[in-house]
Amino acid sequence: MHKVSKSIAMWCFANQNMDKDIFPVIQYGIELWFNTTIKIMALLLLGLLLGQLAETIIVLTVFCSLRHFAGGAHCKTDLGCFCGMFGICELSILMSRFNAVVPEIIICFFMTVVLFGIYKYAPVNSKVNPITEGAILKKKRKGAILVTIGWSFAIIIIITITKIMRYRWLILCPIFIETLTIMPFLCERREKHESI
Repeated sequence: MHKVSKSIAMWCFANQNMDKDIFPVIQYGIELWFNTTIKIMALLLLGLLLGQLAETIIVLTVFCSLRHFAGGAHCKTDLGCFCGMFGICELSILMSRFNAVVPEIIICFFMTVVLFGIYKYAPVNSKVNPITEGAILKKKRKGAILVTIGWSFAIIIIITITKIMRYRWLILCPIFIETLTIMPFLCERREKHESI
């Protein structure tokens, strides 16, 4: 994928009269787009083959919408990232099928803890594309909080309208897992491992 992205970036550079300083940025963007598109398409195809396409779409939508604002720990390889996303989808779907009965007060407590974690630790910067501007960091944090609150209301509305309780796990699990990826113990452990 790296070679294909570099070739496309070189073509853009040659045909668009770009400054050579932005060449690495263009190449990285193209590579990121290809990797993300392939990963999502493969996850959707697996969801379709396993008879759980709708659930896969819900889990990916919830996880990715929060991940966009909150950031989080990253895998070292594209394959690791794909396997991690597949695991998140399958765990969330498994939880929704198990459909544990949990009192609403516990879910409210759970979401409060998640919101606190997001407020305290989001967004987490990536080493490849760190955000240093304070205003952008505040917007990302605010976005993560609003997305989480929005999904919380979605749970209430969906359960009220459909009376199908298992949908809440398709939303709660990816939110919880994404919140774990921004926690310092995971990010610090990851940084120590990468520096070895």
